[in-house]
Amino acid sequence: MNDKEFRRKFIPLFENLRNDEEQLQATLFYASIFMIRRLLLAIAIVFMNHLLIGQIYFSVFASLLVMMFATFYRPFKKRFENNLEILNEVSVLLFSYSTFIFSDFVADPQARFQTGWAFCLLFLSNIVVNLFVLVWVGVRTLITDSRRDYRIK
Repeated sequence: MNDKEFRRKFIPLFENLRNDEEQLQATLFYASIFMIRRLLLAIAIVFMNHLLIGQIYFSVFASLLVMMFATFYRPFKKRFENNLEILNEVSVLLFSYSTFIFSDFVADPQARFQTGWAFCLLFLSNIVVNLFVLVWVGVRTLITDSRRDYRIK
């Protein structure tokens, strides 16, 4: 990961991830998990289209494993980024759990309706938190860069 050519080609995969010696293997593994989970989920959706329960279980367990890994290894450089990643993984896990209720396993339409509203609230909350973080980081970076540029001239 310290090779300049490697970093030039693959920096988006490892941006903001820790690269200290004791966590290097875990960091590389986390970047791989990030891509492999999505690939395996796509494969499960395409080839397990007749096994809805298998797709749901795969999604739940994949989210649970990634959340546990992110909680244990804390792969990002900043504590805030690690906490945001864990929050997003918890949200994905809750979304995955809610698919059980939207499937044929729950026949009660009222339960589906109420869960749908909870799902929408959770989804909207996740979007608002992530948008707030995006705007906050953008404004902070803009202010920091402006101050730096102003001092240079």
